[in-house]
Amino acid sequence: MAVVTRLELVAGGSRKFWEVSVKGTDVIVRFGKVGTPGATKIVPEKTAQGARAQMHRLIGQKSRKGYRAPVTAVKVVAGPGRKLRRIRTTRQAIDAVLAGDPRKSAHAAALRCLGGQLPGGAVPSATTTLELRGRDEAERLVHALRALPDVPDKLVLTLVDGALDLLRFDEHRAQALPVIELLFDVAPAKPCKRGDKAHAYFLAVLNSALHQTFAARQFGLCGRIAELARPHARGDASIPHNAACGFAAVGRYDDALAMCRIAIEVGYEEIDRMRTDTDLGPLLKRREFKALFAA
Repeated sequence: MAVVTRLELVAGGSRKFWEVSVKGTDVIVRFGKVGTPGATKIVPEKTAQGARAQMHRLIGQKSRKGYRAPVTAVKVVAGPGRKLRRIRTTRQAIDAVLAGDPRKSAHAAALRCLGGQLPGGAVPSATTTLELRGRDEAERLVHALRALPDVPDKLVLTLVDGALDLLRFDEHRAQALPVIELLFDVAPAKPCKRGDKAHAYFLAVLNSALHQTFAARQFGLCGRIAELARPHARGDASIPHNAACGFAAVGRYDDALAMCRIAIEVGYEEIDRMRTDTDLGPLLKRREFKALFAA
């Protein structure tokens, strides 16, 4: 079943809704006035990964226009003698985590909100990063999350995924970069078994991180993520190519060559594009690189 992200906008006397989901390679958008069936639009993409990326782009666009997830409340169970309080927004969840409340019930409710697990619907993965007030608060949130016990890897990946969607926007880059650093906290040291859904999500976020950091010209970070990708290069056929670009961007051409070799070994479908990809820089002229395609 496709996961549907629903956002709403209240402006003047009207209340609009906007929903998006991915089915195969199609991005399905439904929109209209709240209380009506609305209209449906289908945007076809070439690949499932492209459809997912387009969905996140659309979510980011709507979020910047003021659309937000429907407001629902998450109760935080109070300790003895403490009043019950509620977390209704992502902003309140950020404040709760930054406050460092030692009660597990308090930070559990805040984490559910940050991860988009509200009872009334999904929150766009970029919402938390959008709500952060600059790099300093982003760094404090990352520090606070690292101090909390048992933060689910999936939640961390969701936060990283959302931050990556905003990296290309100059006005959001400062708070996005510290959140992206959380990727290093959840990366498995060794490849996981095929078919592991949690690992598949990690690979998708890892691949996106390579692509987005390179596109944003954050080459130092991209090179570090390329190193992080080494044990997982065979898990997704497009990771080696993107990792090769990351290594090339920081002058590590032997490592870039090794990644290109793996791309060919795992049956990467865009070999012709890799052979002429100028993002690989001087590697394109090396004899060993050309020899990879001789066969």
